[in-house]
Amino acid sequence: MEVVEILQASLVPIVILSAAGLLSLSMQQRYGRVIDRIRAFHEMMVQDVSWKNLIEKQLDLLIKRGRLLRNSLFFLMLSILFALLSTFFLSFQILGGNTGSTTLILFYFLSFPFS
Repeated sequence: MEVVEILQASLVPIVILSAAGLLSLSMQQRYGRVIDRIRAFHEMMVQDVSWKNLIEKQLDLLIKRGRLLRNSLFFLMLSILFALLSTFFLSFQILGGNTGSTTLILFYFLSFPFS
């Protein structure tokens, strides 16, 4: 393979990792805001008992949102891990030669639990 083809093959995983990193930053900021709101509502509930029913309803919604954000962050980190593994295996295949079947078998076993 020529140098240009190797650079073209390595460009896609780099773009995927950059995009996933930006999405991760955005979701982490949202998750932090949800956690801050949960803490603020908990302090309000401890100090002022008159708003307790309304605060409990809002806390339930925020906890559900926090769980969704936490799970989405987990799967985003998992996708970043798989993108790194794919970059490693593809570069090994490009530099190593005839290891295409090994790479396909590893991709199959990595994607099997999620399909």
